[in-house]
Amino acid sequence: MRKILIAVLLTSLAACTGKHLTCKTSHDENFEHFFAHWITDKPFSLQRTKYPLKLIYYPDGDEPTSVQIDFISKADEVNQPTLKDYESKHGLTHTIKPQDKNRVIVSIFMPDTDWLYEYVFIKTNQCWFLEEVHDYS
Repeated sequence: MRKILIAVLLTSLAACTGKHLTCKTSHDENFEHFFAHWITDKPFSLQRTKYPLKLIYYPDGDEPTSVQIDFISKADEVNQPTLKDYESKHGLTHTIKPQDKNRVIVSIFMPDTDWLYEYVFIKTNQCWFLEEVHDYS
């Protein structure tokens, strides 16, 4: 189930590298509107993720000495369900935690368990993109 969540999380992400990110807007994008679209629209989520996506594991909780890093490609994500579908199927929920005007962390978790992922979104040129995922499970 963990691998499926990682794949879904990453599949729900964008299919772009840092220099080929797709977004055209004349105003700052509202994060809540962006995220509502991102979790339900697969092509949009793939477009608005920076690939290769950095996946950071914390095998011993959040201890920095045990960090493992992996990278996910767009090809790994294409056939995965949207994050919204995955949340519904597995009883997951999320909370949105703004860090500042250009960085938001979305916690994806299963209530009353130690299952926790944090998606880090950053705003670049007025548009939001998924930059990395932290796995604390």
